Amino acid sequence: MGRIQTAFRLDAALLMRMKRRARAEKKSLNKVVEDILYKEFPADLVWPKVKVTRRPDPFLDSLRGRTLSYTQEEIESDERLTALLEKL
Repeated sequence: MGRIQTAFRLDAALLMRMKRRARAEKKSLNKVVEDILYKEFPADLVWPKVKVTRRPDPFLDSLRGRTLSYTQEEIESDERLTALLEKL
């Protein structure tokens, strides 16, 4: 993966300590920060799986990928559609 430029706000004292380390190790500040982050987030880190606490709604699943057209009367008479539209 390529490199992405970014910016962070850091505590001034923390930044000074990292700069001192970079000078002592004859590395760039960027390399010091990257090394620290790689130690904290190794490439082989396996993130825990999240347990789904609710079952999928078959009605909502049936709506995926479809263009729908309902009359106002149909919407008002269908509790599921009314509830869905209230969430929007």
